[in-house]
Amino acid sequence: MKKKGIIMILLSLFFLTTSFSLAASNIPWVKGYIRNFTIVHNHQILPLDKNPIVVENRLYLPAKFIAEAFDYHTTWHPSNETITFSPKTLEEKLPACNPLVGEYFIYGEIQDIDFQDRQIKIEQHLDHLSREVFDFLQIQENAMIFLKRNAHSMKVDLKDLKVGDVISLIVTKEDTVRGIIIDG
Repeated sequence: MKKKGIIMILLSLFFLTTSFSLAASNIPWVKGYIRNFTIVHNHQILPLDKNPIVVENRLYLPAKFIAEAFDYHTTWHPSNETITFSPKTLEEKLPACNPLVGEYFIYGEIQDIDFQDRQIKIEQHLDHLSREVFDFLQIQENAMIFLKRNAHSMKVDLKDLKVGDVISLIVTKEDTVRGIIIDG
């Protein structure tokens, strides 16, 4: 009786371990190294939350991190195993003007630009709710500047501004510009 019990235990262990080893053999093993690489796009370092992995001298990084670095949303669809990239809206990239913290929104045409000191002077398009601006406005170092045409927008640099552009500005309570939208 004891022999039958021992034989049954041994047989069940044999079958269980065989099935585990067969299941494990179908999974490929990948050996990689986590490295601290810097990724640069248009002479700007892309902020990455995770470090890339190097496998067989190739660099791998999850698509989500690359997409977010380029201001895209990623959506994973597990049912058909696809990833969808969609661009962020201008409102997601540049937070709206917040009058509760003293910010204000002004429209106008660029009259003069001082690229060296990051200052801009505009001829303001006024309405009854506008706050008047009389002098040069200081543009913050981290100010976001976008060219907008219809439903599309693209981030541009300060040097892309030119006299005569019609723009919208988000100005802080300290009278510094934190956002510029160029009407395309």
